Amino acid sequence: MKILTRITTLLVIAIFLFSTGGLTGQADTSPEKAVRTATISKDFIIQLPENQEDLADVYVIDIHALSFPSKEKLERFCQSFSFDFQTITGDFTKQQMKLELDLSVLRAKGITKQQVANYLKLGARRMALFFNKSDN
Repeated sequence: MKILTRITTLLVIAIFLFSTGGLTGQADTSPEKAVRTATISKDFIIQLPENQEDLADVYVIDIHALSFPSKEKLERFCQSFSFDFQTITGDFTKQQMKLELDLSVLRAKGITKQQVANYLKLGARRMALFFNKSDN
């Protein structure tokens, strides 16, 4: 009788754990990424919001004013400026770019929000040159 009670107890515990995701690996422990809005000028200067002290994982940028002529050119542009600690992706339909920062790399290197902002400003000229090249 004691053996049946123990088996029943173990089965109930196992069913509970599987139903709550305890043993199935369904529990998502990763924190949600912080998403904020940034801006980009016609000179391709990406401006992070000044009212937040810390960096976000993701910045959404409206690109209507840049007038990308095609989805392909937007994709090539984004691929060309995705490296190191940043990934840029574009959505031609929504006329948006998404700037994703690898905050773990930035923290490990001791890079501040101001340094990232300066880096983005320095890259603006290269972005403008790339955009204005006729073969892109």
